[in-house]
Parts: sequence; structure tokens; C-alpha cells
Amino acid sequence: MTRPPFDRVEAEEAAELLTVLADPIRLAMLSIVAAHVDGEACEAEIAEVFDLSSTDNARHLRALCAAELLEPAPRGAWTYYRVTAIARRRIDQMLDRVLRRRS
Repeated sequence: MTRPPFDRVEAEEAAELLTVLADPIRLAMLSIVAAHVDGEACEAEIAEVFDLSSTDNARHLRALCAAELLEPAPRGAWTYYRVTAIARRRIDQMLDRVLRRRS
């Protein structure tokens, strides 16, 4: 074995991240923000893509923020979202550990 497998705590943390990413709407929201030309997208732009109530839209965005994948930037009446600096690193490290790839 080149790396030790997950311990219980690491497995629970990875499972929480994967649970957030496993929802197709959340995964698409993250993708929309990441692909945006300015590196951030307004909540209204994100909401236009999905046929969701404002409550459901906000719930999905909150879950992505709670998982530290998106960060909100309120501006006046709107909130803009951008991918956090640690999002890619968290996902990459988690997958590296699950698949036990060498660095």
C-alpha cells in the first residue's frame, strides 16, 4: 500500500463532500459558476437555468457554501457566487485518497 486508506473521520468527511456533489442540480450549479467568464455568477443567473422555487434554489446554494465549494459575495440586492480557492484542492485530494494515486 502506498498510502493508508481513509480512517473513519476521513471517510465521513469525503462522504459529506460527495453527498453535496452527488446532487445533479448542485453539481450543475457548481459547473455554471466555475465556467462563468468572470469567475462568478449572480444568483439570478443561476436560478434562470433551473425550474426551482427561490427557496429550493437558495437551499442548494447554501449546501454548496456550507461544503466550502462556493462563497457568496453580496452586492446590493443580489448575491454573486464564486468557486472557493480550496474547492478544487479538496475535491482533488479526496479523489486522490479514495483512488490511492501517487502524487
